[in-house]
Amino acid sequence: MERSSHSVTATSGQTGQQEARALEPQSAGKPHFRVASAAASRGAAAADCRPAQPLSAAARRALREVATVFAWEFRTFLLRPTSYVLLLVAAVLAGWSFSWLVTLLARGPDPALRPADDPIAQFLGPNIFLIGACTLLVPLLTMNAIADERRRASWELLLTTPVSRLTVVLGKFAALWCVFMTCLGPWFFHLAVLRCWNGRIRFLWNFIPWSDGAALQFDWGPVISSGIGFTIVGATFIAVGLGCSALCRGAATAALLSLVAMTGILVLGFAPRVLDYWNFSAEQVRLIEAASCWGHIERFSRGVIEPSIIAGHLSVCAALLWGTAWVARRVDEG
Repeated sequence: MERSSHSVTATSGQTGQQEARALEPQSAGKPHFRVASAAASRGAAAADCRPAQPLSAAARRALREVATVFAWEFRTFLLRPTSYVLLLVAAVLAGWSFSWLVTLLARGPDPALRPADDPIAQFLGPNIFLIGACTLLVPLLTMNAIADERRRASWELLLTTPVSRLTVVLGKFAALWCVFMTCLGPWFFHLAVLRCWNGRIRFLWNFIPWSDGAALQFDWGPVISSGIGFTIVGATFIAVGLGCSALCRGAATAALLSLVAMTGILVLGFAPRVLDYWNFSAEQVRLIEAASCWGHIERFSRGVIEPSIIAGHLSVCAALLWGTAWVARRVDEG
């Protein structure tokens, strides 16, 4: 009798546990990211009845996610040894271009170059050093953004965090954009040196070396407008390279595709002069000039700031970034 009573008690206990498990809410699956304790403590019914998140709070959350991806991408760039080689190459190209500028200033206007422009405009305009630097920097900077992460299987790890692909693309774009502008910083540093130092040094308190006087006097207006032009057009360059990286699964393929795209942008910059030489109509030449990125940089280097050009580049850049997120999803699914 005692055994039967114990068995009845065990059976009733097991039945009660099964009923308790049946009454527990069934979860669709555990999330693959860490959930906050406050969010985990809410019931399923409260989560279903929760009001929509305000737009300002959603915007702040999106900005925090973009900032997190930005910091992660920028730190990854600084941890690569090849990144410092890339920065060194950019600084050498800027110094080479500065020596060319000093030669122009010493010899005066050279008819072999563009005699209609002053040397500062030629230094900040589409010259061989600046074109070569941008054409090589963009593929080398963007090839590791998405394509190389797919090869190292860290792209899937990044997407397991509670962020969207568009947020990841925006964070990477912001980081690469800042790195690209850092690579172009020596161009403006050399102009500051040319403006503030005449080559002679005097010592303050017989100890601190200091400039003995100002050197070349020039207008800062074209320099500021060129900085705006590099910022706006450089964003388009980085967006193009990031889109090429989203299409590929290897860093070398992404770099080659981005180099082809940058070469196409360069050819489009020379197209208006070729069409004018072949006696095309002025409307056709003007249409190609409106789409030429290097033509826009040339206008900025002359001190001309056109809001239509800025709005056009911002629109194209936004469309390219959205398309990059969409292409990345398609490539990952395919």
